Amino acid sequence: MELHFVLLLMMGGEPQYVGTFLNCEVAHVYAAENFIPDLRTICMHEDFINLPSDFQHKYIYIDHNRPVLYVQAKK
Repeated sequence: MELHFVLLLMMGGEPQYVGTFLNCEVAHVYAAENFIPDLRTICMHEDFINLPSDFQHKYIYIDHNRPVLYVQAKK
């Protein structure tokens, strides 16, 4: 399973990284269930976001209706 979609919360003018997901639908469902519903979210493929070369993803996927988090090991 490849997770390539990055979810950002817009808070105070600066985007805050939430996690990397399988697709934007899953990302927005996760945001709706875990954050204030009317916060603005943005979901984009990681290829269209300028991420630092040493960026460490927090991969989040849904397994049996529960979010599971794992963090990319540093290379």
